[in-house]
Amino acid sequence: MWTPRYFTRYVALPSAVKGVTVPNDDGSFSIYINSALPDAQQRATLDHEVRHIVRDHFYNDRATVAEVETDAETVAPIAG
Repeated sequence: MWTPRYFTRYVALPSAVKGVTVPNDDGSFSIYINSALPDAQQRATLDHEVRHIVRDHFYNDRATVAEVETDAETVAPIAG
């Protein structure tokens, strides 16, 4: 099973943004979490962002943004 490499950074983001993930040139990912969020919401946001990575949402041109966001909210076991 593939284990992604990612780096988590807690930064000031606009209040409407909980988190953002950016693919890096080396195949790793940078996850930015809104530092103004409460701890529990930061953890939930990190989980959500990691699901985007593990479910290969960054390289799926067939799914809409709404579809990948719904999939990332689903806590069901990740196929692999």
